[in-house]
Amino acid sequence: MRRAFTLLEILVVIAIIGLLAAILFPAFARARENARRASCSSNLKQIFLAHSLYRDDYDGIFAPCAYLNAGGGQVEWPELFLPYTRNRQIFICPSDASSKEISYGLNTTAFADVEFLPPPPGGVQLGGISFPSVSEFVMACESGAGDDFAISKPDSWKVVPPSKSLQFEGDSRAAKRHFDRSNVLFLDGHIKSFALDGFYRGQNPADLFFTPPQ
Repeated sequence: MRRAFTLLEILVVIAIIGLLAAILFPAFARARENARRASCSSNLKQIFLAHSLYRDDYDGIFAPCAYLNAGGGQVEWPELFLPYTRNRQIFICPSDASSKEISYGLNTTAFADVEFLPPPPGGVQLGGISFPSVSEFVMACESGAGDDFAISKPDSWKVVPPSKSLQFEGDSRAAKRHFDRSNVLFLDGHIKSFALDGFYRGQNPADLFFTPPQ
């Protein structure tokens, strides 16, 4: 005859299950976020490749952050890259729960707004900027933060240099979505994960990774 479990035995089993859950769930959450961070990094790599193809097609001209089309409508940079990517999902970080279209901002030093210039290819010729090392200057990073570095500006398509103010639509600070870190794409195509203090705050000079020296 099978003996029924006692109340004490049931409570012990429940306690063991609770302990295992407390140990394993954070590990599962961290593994999931690591996968999202890797996917985000892959998005940035594809954005770099799309921009390389865009530059080849437009005689070395860097894509603008945004421009006004013939009808006066604003067009943001993902639309310029879409013919090369054919995939809108690469413009959204999987850890971005706020944005619907864009999770990444271009560095406004190298990718200026050209609302008052003709549509591409009549952009700004910035390919000739003298960067001592393209591996040291930011092309794009995760966007959407306000001056308090909270995620308060979803769908921002620009990241302004740290010393500049947020003045226009689409302007934002760098955002941190992965363990308080941001994935950062540099002009040579390499991607690195940084805490904000590693590339955006507290640098000397302030715009160290965003503006080439004069």
